Amino acid sequence: MSSCTPTVTSFRSHPSVLPAAPRRLAFTLVELLVVIAIIGVLVGLLLPAVQSAREAARRMQCSNSMRQVSLAMHNYHDVYKKFPSSQTNDVAVWSVSILPQLEAGNVADLYDYALDWDEGENLELATQMPTVYQCASNPSADDTLSANGFQTTDYSVLRNASDWDKYESLFERNKFRSMRDIIDGTSSTCMIYESAGRSDWWVKGRRNPLSPSYSHTWGTEKPPWTSSGNAGWMFACAVDMSPSGGEMSAVYWSAGNQVVNVSNWFGGPYSFHTGGVQMGMADGSVRFITESIAFDTLKAMTSINGGEVVGEF
Repeated sequence: MSSCTPTVTSFRSHPSVLPAAPRRLAFTLVELLVVIAIIGVLVGLLLPAVQSAREAARRMQCSNSMRQVSLAMHNYHDVYKKFPSSQTNDVAVWSVSILPQLEAGNVADLYDYALDWDEGENLELATQMPTVYQCASNPSADDTLSANGFQTTDYSVLRNASDWDKYESLFERNKFRSMRDIIDGTSSTCMIYESAGRSDWWVKGRRNPLSPSYSHTWGTEKPPWTSSGNAGWMFACAVDMSPSGGEMSAVYWSAGNQVVNVSNWFGGPYSFHTGGVQMGMADGSVRFITESIAFDTLKAMTSINGGEVVGEF
């Protein structure tokens, strides 16, 4: 009888049935700090790459916009056998003239060529700028209104060659050039270029108040996209700054001065792309002009009949 009775083993003496230790369901403070540090390092490594990719996309979008404008210029030339003028008195400017070629005929129909740009319905048109005239890298892209409430374009044509007393540019006031006038060659002659952010005055990446001595005399009034001021001179773009960083004054080009991305003052070549500006050439191509371009090279690109030999760019 006793041999058939099962032996009762003490529950406490059997190690396999000891109660399990409670699981830890949270990070310790040290582990949490390690995870946060790792995430911070990864963000620090990835963020510049993401920002670079975004800027590359914006730069490509800008190039495509400029190519569309260049193509519209050539289509205008095909129709009228000439390019538009930078300005026809105070009535029409290039940016209005090519609207039908930009498939913006509905906007062009609003323009009354019997009136100046700032009269009647034309004044309303100054607030309806096509987006193709805007660079995506402009930090003020969502606010292209100038101080007077009109929209400003980031692109400009060249009103005068750098040596305007000797040579001619492609878009002089009240003059209509044709392809045969471009003696220097279409692939090395500037047709349109970036002078971005003109709803403000920019100097080397910084917004600046207008210099009192130049704000009126030299036309820094932030020209609307439909106005006669929407054409640059490009040669007056170097800027002197006082040691205190206060008063600024514009100076003409001179050998040795950086001229690209210095200032958008009076249509100077200026962009928010790193290292240079986009430029549409008279052959319809778009080139990226670096900040290190030789002074004489850029100067030669401003004329259509200077006979200069344009260097590498």
